[in-house]
Amino acid sequence: MFLNGNNFMGKFRIITLLLVLLTAATTSVFPAPFDLLLTYQTDFSSGSFNNIDLIPDPTFPDAALILSEFDTIRVLQIIPTGHCVDCIDIIVDSLAPHGDPPLVFAIEIITIERWNDLSSLTDDFLAADPISGDMFARDIMYYDIIYFGIANGYGGRGNDLDGSGKSRVREFAALGRGIVLTHDTIAKRHGWDLEHPFCTDTRDFEHPNFNTITDVTGLTADWVSCYAPDPDSQYFEVFRHAGVPVDEPILHAPFELPDSFTITACHHFGEQFSDGQIWFEGPENELYMHTYHSPTYGSYASYFSTGHEEEYLGDAFRPAPWEGKAMINAMYYAYFGGRGTGFFTSEPFMAICPGELIDFSFDVDTSGGSNIIVELAASPDGSVWTDWYEVSPGSPIPVPVESGPYYKYKIRMERSVYGDRPVLHSITWHFDIPSPELELVMPPIGSYYSCSCGAVIWDVHTESGLDLSSVSVVVNSIPYGPSRCAWNPADSTFEFLGPTECWTHGETFDGMITEMTGLTGCPRIGDTTFLFTSDLVPPTISNLIPYPGSIISDCNPFLMATIRDSTSDELNSAFFWVVNDDTIFYGEPGLSWNGTTDELSLNTMLAGITVVGTVYVCAGGADIAVGCGPNAADSCWFFVVDTAGPQVEMLSPPTGYLSCDSLRAIFVIYDEIGVDTSTIIVSANSDTFTYPTGMSFSAGTLWLAPDLPVYDGDTILITFENLEDLLENSTEWVSFRIIVDQSTPVIWETEPAPEGYVGVSAPTISFRLADSISGLNTDSITVEVDGVTYILADVYWDGEQLILDGSVLGWDFDHDDTIEVCVHAEDNASGCGPNELDTCWHFFVNLRGPECIPVGPLDGWIVGCDSFHILFSLSDPNGVDFSTLAFTINGVPYTAVSSEVTIIGDTVDFAPSALWTDGEIVHVQVISADDSLGNELEIPCDYSFTVDLTPPSIIPLSPSPDGVVDTTQPVISALITDDAGIAETTLVLCANTE
Repeated sequence: MFLNGNNFMGKFRIITLLLVLLTAATTSVFPAPFDLLLTYQTDFSSGSFNNIDLIPDPTFPDAALILSEFDTIRVLQIIPTGHCVDCIDIIVDSLAPHGDPPLVFAIEIITIERWNDLSSLTDDFLAADPISGDMFARDIMYYDIIYFGIANGYGGRGNDLDGSGKSRVREFAALGRGIVLTHDTIAKRHGWDLEHPFCTDTRDFEHPNFNTITDVTGLTADWVSCYAPDPDSQYFEVFRHAGVPVDEPILHAPFELPDSFTITACHHFGEQFSDGQIWFEGPENELYMHTYHSPTYGSYASYFSTGHEEEYLGDAFRPAPWEGKAMINAMYYAYFGGRGTGFFTSEPFMAICPGELIDFSFDVDTSGGSNIIVELAASPDGSVWTDWYEVSPGSPIPVPVESGPYYKYKIRMERSVYGDRPVLHSITWHFDIPSPELELVMPPIGSYYSCSCGAVIWDVHTESGLDLSSVSVVVNSIPYGPSRCAWNPADSTFEFLGPTECWTHGETFDGMITEMTGLTGCPRIGDTTFLFTSDLVPPTISNLIPYPGSIISDCNPFLMATIRDSTSDELNSAFFWVVNDDTIFYGEPGLSWNGTTDELSLNTMLAGITVVGTVYVCAGGADIAVGCGPNAADSCWFFVVDTAGPQVEMLSPPTGYLSCDSLRAIFVIYDEIGVDTSTIIVSANSDTFTYPTGMSFSAGTLWLAPDLPVYDGDTILITFENLEDLLENSTEWVSFRIIVDQSTPVIWETEPAPEGYVGVSAPTISFRLADSISGLNTDSITVEVDGVTYILADVYWDGEQLILDGSVLGWDFDHDDTIEVCVHAEDNASGCGPNELDTCWHFFVNLRGPECIPVGPLDGWIVGCDSFHILFSLSDPNGVDFSTLAFTINGVPYTAVSSEVTIIGDTVDFAPSALWTDGEIVHVQVISADDSLGNELEIPCDYSFTVDLTPPSIIPLSPSPDGVVDTTQPVISALITDDAGIAETTLVLCANTE
């Protein structure tokens, strides 16, 4: 932000702008104080915020900065697995709120292994609350401080950063945030060797990655003896390092640290000073508390060597009281240098020109002892920056940052011990700058501008010329840059070329040059405004009289048009009329203008113009816009003098055949001027109707529907006996003939006949179809056969007979199929719809020959007479061709013409020429019989019966004939036999006479 002068005014609003004019005349270049007041939301919203909120400001115009209500410093503590999770959180929570300023730290924990697994600052992970154990989804960007600790030896050799974890540390530092290292994170201790034969640790102990982030921590590492952690090498008190700057905040905030204090236990583990500041050290100069502000990253790092005793006390470990306070001071330093709990850092901005930044002021609320500190940094090119310098209102700007021309400022806020939060309402930077002067030439203020893409032009009074790249113009709140501007050194004129899409008609453009820098680098201060209305559209011409396309009868009509310009006004001298080949200008006879009603008129009689037939006229005028001349307009049209009467055409019934039971007809009546319906008189044969009786008229259509019954076959003559248009032009009598057709088409000679039979699988269907009055609408004819619909294109049609050839149509019906045939046809009558025929019938398919059925005697019978007839039937729906009959009786062949054979209907009667003999077996075989379609015998007859002429034989059994019995109730039995069997119902037993 604010890396060049072009976008300066678009970001910050200029509230105070003072130009001191040295003379009343236009002066080329002069110095003027310039105050840059920052108090709007847009002035602050692009900066970075840490525990500072941007809020609406009821006191000042727009917005203010306030320390967040919960100004919490968020800490991610990275611990070795298996070590105390709350040792630090408990002591910090108990002490930090009681410092000055009171601080709130929110500590969450993950393991060193999880840290090393993270591939970027935005990777999600679960962090734990060290007290409750609650888990939260986070990323590294969430935190203000990364805190590595605590544990003796940081929990072991393996608890070092790996390459990925080391990269995350540097990336986090590059955000300008804080790093805290604790006891033994930096580690470089010898193991057993010949010089140290009594070492219990056989290997070297080293954290090479912690040891080499010197660019972040300001520390490095060097080998120490393996005895360094031994009790004899431990120390329990630390002392302020000699020569430290005693006024630095780390010694005082939030706790005033003593010159020395007692600690739990500590030892040297290889940590070595490289850069920064040592604050406290052990009795033998062991490094205990150190800070480093990295110029590479702008980050703040602390080293605080507490945690040795955690190995032995575990979860019971707590830093000693002053040790805990000093640790909190070190943590506070890691939070942007420990000079406030809230930080706002502005985006870079550029000085308005090579003037001088002389001072600043602000409006703040620091109730209750809350505090606000302002720091300033400067850069010659926007990339290489000075250190931050504290500045005070009313005091000179420090020399390293006074020349800019690029600046950024930092606001630090601290709450009071009573909890009051400071507020910054505004901050103002004070400059001295020079300025050039301009004078508007074109267009004049308040004018109407007719150039769609015309420029706004100024004379420029300057000694150095203009830097066109610096120019910014705002028109109707829309900013425009140098691409829409032009500088003409030859005549010292500056042009604003307008929007890329040019000026919008009818819009008023209120513009201002907001930025313009001379070649010296100093912009113009103040407003150079312009105001005009774009008028790009000519006057509108409306209310044309006579109406365009209208028909009149006056040969000297009065012409009129309304000519109105809604933006500017009309130019009288531009008015004119054209009538056919005649042109009449303003001031000539017949042409007049009414400025009150905006009406331009022409009296053709006064102008000496007579018109007949089709007349072409034009009216024209222009407005008073300037710049590219007035906007001109004309409107041309024609009108007609009409002498012909209306024309009539019957629309329905279109064929002349009416299907209704009362008279219905529709007519189209054409007339350019319109029909006078009161003149309509229509007769239907001997009945006469006057409008509106029995009729209605709309949009050139006449519906004739009198209450006049009509009957099938009637012929009706409709005559328009009178008809005039609105100019009283009449029409000669015109008649139309209508024939009534109320009967449907008829069908006859249907084959196969209804309920009839066919003996082929692809039969031919035929019938005759006709309509005797209006004729058939052949497009309507459809035949549906067995569910399939056919149109005339599928069949044979001679205008009356319709034939469907089953073999051509691919039919293949099965035996016993019932085939339904449905015919639909309409005639050509209309008005109430066509008369429709819908009829159906069906026939049967029989593909089998005759069936022989014995009538008598039947198969297996025993016949007891010697002269009976043999009867059998031949059944076939198609009829039997008895000339094909052949059968045998006991092998003797017979036909229908044999003397013994009589045909009665479908029954064959065979009368034997000789008597049947007792015991004779008669064998009947029907060999052949075709039906009338040639289908051969389907079910033949082949059966036999027996002739029995002998009565049963009776043999007495008991009592024997003439025998004597000794009982009054003897059992009487006899054997009765017969080859044909005994009919039990015929048995009779007689005893004596009973």
